[in-house]
Amino acid sequence: MNFSISQYLEFRGDLKFKNDSFADTDAIILCQIGYVHFDSILEKSADDLDKLDFENRQPFWKLREKILTSDRKYEYMDVGLMNKKIPELFLQAAETERFKNVEICGFINKTTFKKDPKTPEQFAAMTCILDENTVCVVFRGTDDSIKGWKEDCNLATNEAIPSQIDALEYLSRAVEKFSGREIIVAGHSKGGNIAMYACAHLGGEKKPEIAAIYNLDGPGFSKETLDSAEMTSIKPLLHSWYPEQSIVGMLFHHYPENYKIAKSSAPLILQHDLSSWLVHGKFPATTENFSSVSVYMNKSFNEWYENLPGDEKRKQFIDSLFSILEHSSKETLSAMIGDIQTEIYSAAAEMKSTDKTFVRKTVDAATNISKIIAEGGMSGIKSGIAMTKGTIEVMRDPEQRQILKEIGEQLMKAGVSSARELALEKKYEEEKEAERNAKTFKESVMANIADAKDIGMSLINGILGK
Repeated sequence: MNFSISQYLEFRGDLKFKNDSFADTDAIILCQIGYVHFDSILEKSADDLDKLDFENRQPFWKLREKILTSDRKYEYMDVGLMNKKIPELFLQAAETERFKNVEICGFINKTTFKKDPKTPEQFAAMTCILDENTVCVVFRGTDDSIKGWKEDCNLATNEAIPSQIDALEYLSRAVEKFSGREIIVAGHSKGGNIAMYACAHLGGEKKPEIAAIYNLDGPGFSKETLDSAEMTSIKPLLHSWYPEQSIVGMLFHHYPENYKIAKSSAPLILQHDLSSWLVHGKFPATTENFSSVSVYMNKSFNEWYENLPGDEKRKQFIDSLFSILEHSSKETLSAMIGDIQTEIYSAAAEMKSTDKTFVRKTVDAATNISKIIAEGGMSGIKSGIAMTKGTIEVMRDPEQRQILKEIGEQLMKAGVSSARELALEKKYEEEKEAERNAKTFKESVMANIADAKDIGMSLINGILGK
């Protein structure tokens, strides 16, 4: 029988790590917990590697207690653009024998969007001390922001992105600090990619400290990077998991081995959310093959991207594309996709505005995109022909038409699922409001009781002549 990761905690949460060793489902749980905004909860956290602190350690149970007893509970439970149920998973895990004594240290949350818009970075990591023998380093993935995804799109170039460089530095320091212990490295989405990169580029004397690497639906690398000696050296340690309808994880290139396919309870892109993955005991429930939708998306995207003319042109294309997207009124890709027509009209209206800087930047970006395609010569032509040919084949081929039908059906399911989530979120907000009102009422009653007590004592003292 298959369970959600929340049910796994209910049924196996009483098993301590010393009695039941770390496994793949534990990696999923820690990667999901890695999205909690611990920088607002921990006594010490860092926003830069220079401030990194592995000495100050807080157990899960203590952080849980702090969240539940604090006036800032709702602030602590906020995870921004991510799944709102993630903090609840942490609270549940922190109550189990398995996770309650796990200690968090070395938490860092670094963003450089405002400081350095040309090389945006979202980097977050934490180190979890499971017991006296085992440590797990967890790298967080990207949220749904347009700025965050710009960094992700640079993953397929041969030049290391800022998060990969910081991940290597972070892991090097963690290995030095916890030398002699078994060190597990895990990451979801972009976190899986940078986990692989960091382990691959560790100094030779540090690599033996790494016991396992978990890549959970992380995007891949360029072919050149994947074939390098550094990357191939970590293949024996690699445990890669992708959901059946993986989309994010299918970006760019992967090793054709060292991976398994997980079952999920969600449709399409929503399968990227780890809370939707089904587990069977210590491991995710598996299926044999990726869905036809996932295979089609992987093949189409990678063929198109490979035909972009050269590494430098790819980076220029990404910069140009995102310079347009960043002028959108929306901050996230999902919000933009959900209202794409409105966004187009909005952009067009802004183009007619008196903001000459916006007009110039947008025209420059569009011109750059055109130049890149034009300068590609035959590569650009081949890319255009491949896209046109692919469209024609989709319309002619019954199998491809079936894929389009599947995508349509899954989008319908996603719409229903989103509506359900919105309803649950509204209910949750109403419950929070009711709890706040109850607290305010209780405080008011207590204040009135105190006032009444003071008045009563004054009367008694007056009668007694005191």
